[in-house]
Amino acid sequence: MGDIFIEKIVARKVRFIEYIFLCITLIGGVTFAFFAGQFFAVGLLRALIPLIVMGVCYLWYRFWQSLYVEYEYTFTNGDLDVDKIIARKRRKRVISLDVRGIEIMAPVRRAYAEEFERRRPGAAIYDFASHSRAEGRYFAAFAKNGQRILMIFEPGDKFLEAIGRLIRDKLKGQDENRD
Repeated sequence: MGDIFIEKIVARKVRFIEYIFLCITLIGGVTFAFFAGQFFAVGLLRALIPLIVMGVCYLWYRFWQSLYVEYEYTFTNGDLDVDKIIARKRRKRVISLDVRGIEIMAPVRRAYAEEFERRRPGAAIYDFASHSRAEGRYFAAFAKNGQRILMIFEPGDKFLEAIGRLIRDKLKGQDENRD
């Protein structure tokens, strides 16, 4: 059997609350700049106001950029890696595992809710899906460095087929959830 390499990128949807926070911080920054220029324009402080405004604008821009997150799933010969890509510039390996160590992998739906909830207490939950109601979401339960982990992600058909070859008896609902 040859090498298996599969890659998938999933863009996380920006949540409504994040847009609201972005608008509130923008309005607050503009209001601060206006009132700082009107009321606190005395001596040395007047010279610092443009620097403070530029600093606030830079922080707002960095926050705005950090809202754009993508997850890259890479499957190579039984190893599954998940990278987090922020603003299409910064990449960080979030998790890496051998899929043979997965206890159960199943779709995130009612039929498997009991399996998910039974493994939830004390487990770290990583959600690498595009949003909470995305079609094709799966959860995988496994242990890494003594820590119980529940990972939620959107593997797609090619991933399911490749992973299914290695953990056929632990992969549930594969035929129910086609992309």
